[in-house]
Amino acid sequence: MTPTDEQRAATEAFQHNRLLKITAFAGAGKTTTLQLLAETSSERGLYLAFNRQIAVHAQKRFKTVDCRTTHSLAWRAIQAKRDYSVEKMQGKMSPAALADLLKLEDFKISANVTFTPIQHAHLLARTVARFCQSADDEVCPGHVPHYQRIEKLPPALLASTRQYAAERAADLWNRMTHPEDPIALGHDGYLKLWALGKPRLPFDYVLLDEAQDTNPVILETLRAQDCRLVVVGDPWQMIYEFRNALNAMKALKGGANTYLTQSFRFGDALASEASKVLSTLGERKTLRGNPALTTEILPEEEGAPDCVLARTNASVMAETIAALAAGKSPYILGGTFDLKRMLIDVTALKSGRAAIP
Repeated sequence: MTPTDEQRAATEAFQHNRLLKITAFAGAGKTTTLQLLAETSSERGLYLAFNRQIAVHAQKRFKTVDCRTTHSLAWRAIQAKRDYSVEKMQGKMSPAALADLLKLEDFKISANVTFTPIQHAHLLARTVARFCQSADDEVCPGHVPHYQRIEKLPPALLASTRQYAAERAADLWNRMTHPEDPIALGHDGYLKLWALGKPRLPFDYVLLDEAQDTNPVILETLRAQDCRLVVVGDPWQMIYEFRNALNAMKALKGGANTYLTQSFRFGDALASEASKVLSTLGERKTLRGNPALTTEILPEEEGAPDCVLARTNASVMAETIAALAAGKSPYILGGTFDLKRMLIDVTALKSGRAAIP
């Protein structure tokens, strides 16, 4: 293919800058642009993908670059250094099981606020999870989640509650990292443990895809590297902020900035309407369509299918039930394993059979 002017500008900036931030709109050829960057260098490169499927697909396109996920880097390093079983590395534990293992009791915070053992376990587990997602070296009160029930406490009592939760969560983290303890690390846990070891990546440059949803612990790890760094993403597609994700293009200071504003997925009609939406959000750049494609925006028709974006399984189930009640035929796309497992277990329990362990 013939590179666009914007892709050539990104390639030029890559050759002369230690840090390059590429803002790329939907369908603007992010992966192709990163390929072009890699082809200009004979050095060792690493492409970091959001998930394994993307990494596997990218490896077929990149000839001289190692395509991985951050979790795969962490898994390999931790497995080599510590005697952890697979279950210890990736196992899960419900709040109920954790409460039983930790022998937790009711947590009486005030005359009106008491956490049951399961709620107590959830508080500690969420505190550890937030610590694992952070760039901090130790568990602190700032990692305690903002539960509405405790946020209304008097300041002194709120501070002591957060301090207690942080101390108990630190104890939980120590147990999670002990190879003989039955409490699993989980994926976020071994990733955090790897980052705490201050790893040095054996590459001359790193290409970070989907940089608008970067885990703070990964961002800090990449910031500490001695190699060149390219971050590429679309700030308007940031969907993991609820997991404390950061927009790396904004969080990283300095460096060169380039843009990919031409989408190859659709024509000018759709690009024009999308630009209007983005402008209301403060975007100053204009999204351009593919001149080789003609895209029509048709008026909404009676009975046309609706598309619903859901963040939680509960929302998916609610929308599915509502669609069935309305006589429609719903179709669920992506991430259906947990939903199917739940429905199978519910069906089994209603039939008097045990759920699958």
